[in-house]
Amino acid sequence: HYDALYYSVAKAGLDMYCKAACIELAQQGIRMNNVNPGWISTNILKRSGTSDAAQAKFEATWVKEMVPMQRSGTSEEIANVICFLASDEASFMTGSIVVADGGLICHSPSQKKWH
Repeated sequence: HYDALYYSVAKAGLDMYCKAACIELAQQGIRMNNVNPGWISTNILKRSGTSDAAQAKFEATWVKEMVPMQRSGTSEEIANVICFLASDEASFMTGSIVVADGGLICHSPSQKKWH
């Protein structure tokens, strides 16, 4: 049983939707890109009932071990990526999947389930 199975399938579906839809929308001058963030420090775990101590343990163990930058990202960092994609500086980008994950996707060990 993999807790993130449905989440992972949905994310992959959005990536492919972006790639297919950008072809249709480009002729109308509409650009479509997708941002794939890594672990971003938000209150999502707290809202789901995780204690502050457990979240701190997750950050100190899983994040430090699995993310090459050894830290979580911030909402502001992802907002900066989105602002760039929405700007004229990204005017030739469409159908791109932008990964902002602190190097997690490049890390070779298999993902470990966190307990």
